[in-house]
Amino acid sequence: MADNSLMLVKGVGAVKVKALINKVWVEITIYQVEYVPGGANLLSENVLLDKGLVVSKSGNNQIIYYRDGQRDIEAERRDGLQIMKFKPIVNRAMACIKPVVWHERLAHINSKFLNDTKDKEAAYGLENMKREDVNFKCEICMKAKSKKKSYVTVEKTVKYLPGECLHSDLGYANAISKNGNSYFLVVKDEASAFRQVYFQKKKGETAMNVIDAINFMRTQTGNNVKMFRSDNGGEYKCQELVSLFSKRGIRFGLNSPQCSPSNGFVEREMRIEQDAAKNVLKFAPRGLQIIGIGYGENFTVSGLSQCLEQDELEELLDDLVCPLQTDE
Repeated sequence: MADNSLMLVKGVGAVKVKALINKVWVEITIYQVEYVPGGANLLSENVLLDKGLVVSKSGNNQIIYYRDGQRDIEAERRDGLQIMKFKPIVNRAMACIKPVVWHERLAHINSKFLNDTKDKEAAYGLENMKREDVNFKCEICMKAKSKKKSYVTVEKTVKYLPGECLHSDLGYANAISKNGNSYFLVVKDEASAFRQVYFQKKKGETAMNVIDAINFMRTQTGNNVKMFRSDNGGEYKCQELVSLFSKRGIRFGLNSPQCSPSNGFVEREMRIEQDAAKNVLKFAPRGLQIIGIGYGENFTVSGLSQCLEQDELEELLDDLVCPLQTDE
């Protein structure tokens, strides 16, 4: 040091920086840089002069170094020090110009949002992306948003009040959760589109949960259930439910045999959620092996799986209060 003191140098190497040379930022390499933890970045003018550079100082505190007669690095005088016009080179691990990668990173957003993100410079990596590059086809989106040919629409002659007509379906997950749940039961009100979701360990729990849903709707709306619609699954045609419907005068509207999708009111919603979850999980890490269903714009397992680990996701699904009731 200038005062003959000593400093602990942990290493010596080369450092790449960007230097302002003739109004242009140029990447340069500084060799024989000594690393001193906690120290300031110091560059000696005498060392530069010894290496053959020539310094030019003007009255406006601007300092320019010349190498072989060519303009080189620059600095400015401030508080008695020369402040070099350097800036660090930042490694951007997230930088990527492929729009399809950003499309997946940002939860499969649309092309317009990608363009807006680029135009507003809201994210690194999109600077060189051309607008025509966003016209790609995403396999996940195509499968999740694909539509099957619908059944012929039947005009309804009966208008039900909230709580008078319930639609139900039972779905199966591709894996058993940590607490043993492998089914989810959906009960949806026709008039209000209000849903109730129950998680089940086996199909035999369906009757108990359907009765609970019927009692809940009757208490909350003040209207008795007049129609209950489902497919021909044995979990619905059990003696317990058939006796309940007969006792309370509830019409049991079963779909035609082998035509479960004909009850599009509940089937359509379940299919969309299942297809989206399956296709997202298809490209997810192998450790994420559960499909669950959440209803409402802000609660879907396909969205939760992007920010939760498998154990956290399963625990969240199992710890939900049954039934889970949400308004549309």
